Amino acid sequence: MSSPSNPAVAFKVCPTAKFVVFSYLLTIVLVSAAAGIWYQRQARPQFLYLILGLGALGIFATARRHIRLRFTSLAYDGHGLKFQDGFMSKSTRLLNLSKIQDVRVDQGIADRLLGIGTITFETAGESGRLVMENIDHPQDVAHRILALAQSAGGPHAQQPRA
Repeated sequence: MSSPSNPAVAFKVCPTAKFVVFSYLLTIVLVSAAAGIWYQRQARPQFLYLILGLGALGIFATARRHIRLRFTSLAYDGHGLKFQDGFMSKSTRLLNLSKIQDVRVDQGIADRLLGIGTITFETAGESGRLVMENIDHPQDVAHRILALAQSAGGPHAQQPRA
């Protein structure tokens, strides 16, 4: 994300890869430990095949999640917010900044410790609600989006006093 002092600067936000990295490491550690136990006990080769198969399944599931994260983003290009999701088939939503009514950040205890959270955008009109999970520094992102909505003259813009 770029400088928070100027909300009109283009930025892009993607879900965090913290859980993916943890999942890769956990799979590697578990497969290594199971293979070490197999080697020490000289168990049947079928047990080793089972260990390697489960490890491959764990790596595949994590890689699938990793690829999906890489193709999910929320970007501001100077005109509006664009939410994209999908790898093979892609879904794109363009959000009119002036119609953003509410930006909510939800964080559980573990999320707060990791510095991540879920951002929910409420917009006027048919597009309704948009949810992005596992965002790094969600408070900063929410403030940035509200500042953009204010500069676009949305519901959060300050009304001139008479």
